[in-house]
Amino acid sequence: MLPAASIDASLMEIRRRYADDDEYHAELERVGLDAAALRQAVARDLVVEAVLERVAAAAAPVSDTDVEIFWYMNQQRFRHGETRVLRHLLVTINENLAGNERQTARARIEAIRARLLREPQRFAEQALKHSECPTAVHGGLLGRVPRGQLYPQVDAAAFTLAEGMLSEVIESELGYHLIRCEAIQHERLLSFAEARQTIREHLDGQQQALCQKAWIKALHR
Repeated sequence: MLPAASIDASLMEIRRRYADDDEYHAELERVGLDAAALRQAVARDLVVEAVLERVAAAAAPVSDTDVEIFWYMNQQRFRHGETRVLRHLLVTINENLAGNERQTARARIEAIRARLLREPQRFAEQALKHSECPTAVHGGLLGRVPRGQLYPQVDAAAFTLAEGMLSEVIESELGYHLIRCEAIQHERLLSFAEARQTIREHLDGQQQALCQKAWIKALHR
């Protein structure tokens, strides 16, 4: 038996998806439901969900041996590519905006780079003051970035930098960029200890899904 509070909570969650009561009732009318029919449908779905959870609970537990075998058979799944913690400063090119014409923008970012070569610790401050990238509010911090997520020209430059190194001025279709590499994490294979819990959860999910499918198939028979 479902507690009424569980049904009420689910109905409230559905209601919160709509801006107001008019929109909510209009959508109910569109799909051919009234409040009573929706409550009945939600109750039915919750019952099905609860039954499937109970069926899944009967799944055979995953053993430590199962986890180790999966690890040795699928190690490539746990290989993490090289990533870098990067800061970014952008000056856009816009011939229709004073101060952002190509030559002016180039001069601005070259002046910023010259300052940073003398005082590299000021990158966050300079990004906050001058960068036209949304990351400016975080001192230009892009966070930990894998290969292939940035503009190709920026990506190529970023992954040649040593830790603490500042890039040359990089031009893309967006404008002029400066990149500073804060830290490098080289490609590595997660250890079994790091991967164990993820593997166990994955195998548990598989076992539970098999149990549910077998139960549903038995119902059909």
